Amino acid sequence: MSDTNGWATPGGPPPQHQPHGGWPPPPQPGPRWNPDGYGRPGVIPLRPLNIGEILDGAFTTVRRNPAIMLGVSLVVVLITQFVGYLVSLPLLDDLNRASEATNRVLTEQQALDLATDLLTSSGLVAVVSGVVSALGTSFLDGFLTVVVGKAILGRKPTFGEAMKEAAPRLVPLLGLTILYTLMIFVGLLLCIVPGIYVGVVFGLATPALVLEKAGIGTAFKRSSLLVKDAFWRVLGVLLLAMVIAWVITQVVSLPFSLAGDFSGFTTLFSGEVPEYTEFGLAIATLGTVVALTFTAPFSAGVRALVYIDQRMRKEGMDFQLARAAAAPAAPPAGSTDPTPPSGIPMGQVTPEQPEPPKESSGEDKPKEDPEPPRPS
Repeated sequence: MSDTNGWATPGGPPPQHQPHGGWPPPPQPGPRWNPDGYGRPGVIPLRPLNIGEILDGAFTTVRRNPAIMLGVSLVVVLITQFVGYLVSLPLLDDLNRASEATNRVLTEQQALDLATDLLTSSGLVAVVSGVVSALGTSFLDGFLTVVVGKAILGRKPTFGEAMKEAAPRLVPLLGLTILYTLMIFVGLLLCIVPGIYVGVVFGLATPALVLEKAGIGTAFKRSSLLVKDAFWRVLGVLLLAMVIAWVITQVVSLPFSLAGDFSGFTTLFSGEVPEYTEFGLAIATLGTVVALTFTAPFSAGVRALVYIDQRMRKEGMDFQLARAAAAPAAPPAGSTDPTPPSGIPMGQVTPEQPEPPKESSGEDKPKEDPEPPRPS
């Protein structure tokens, strides 16, 4: 097939051959697949992706939508980290008491009381921070997944458009996030490996719930079906994304941690007892805010793109996305098109192929180029 750029135009007819013997080429409705996919209307090519394209697609989505992705992430992370900062303040006194106790001999009762106070304060911080983090993560994952879904089709949604789609999914997404976290926690307690397995098998449930508008149980089932026979590949991509996010977090937050804990850093050489202060906690919290503002959109983007990639590999979703990219951003009034506003077709799909032209008699009829084979 002749194509100057090697890409079929999304939503348009394939390149036309010159007529031979007066026979016009048959009409070709909709996009056709070629070895390079159905084109690249947005941040990724519409074909099965490699790892580099998934990571690049996540970064590109953030670069093309910095205000909506980084801005919303900043606001949500600020709120969650500020609450975490407030509930951590009582813990400072217990930490300072424990630090001072290292230089003196404690009775058994004093050591027990100190340990009890420290565990109580730490538990309170963990519970409150965990609940607030679950709320913030649910909102961010839902909102950012909608933005990624639009970016795949080459569209840049406004905050209102993305919020309108994400809002109805926030409550079920919160329930899914809590269940997913609890399953991983229990699995990690059972020799770690079950937790990793659960985290990967159900790791695509969030984009399934948001983009397919599925229920919680259906989203978990969809994730397990998409990950089936691709466990190690999905694990590798998600693990690589976690490592990248961790490195970015450490690089960004390290200067803040050193500035906030300068007295503790100097005590390493002086032998004095370090002191935990509100100022140091505030500076460390600020560093976490800056780091999470950048890593949260990246992580959500990778997860959504892995989901899209698996659907393109297993369900021929690339053809449906090419049609959605060529369609108007909003369906006309009264439309019965099952494609939701994000452009992500619901449920399992199979690529539609145009009907072959009817056989006609004659010797001068030109032959069509055969459809290139799709990769498995």
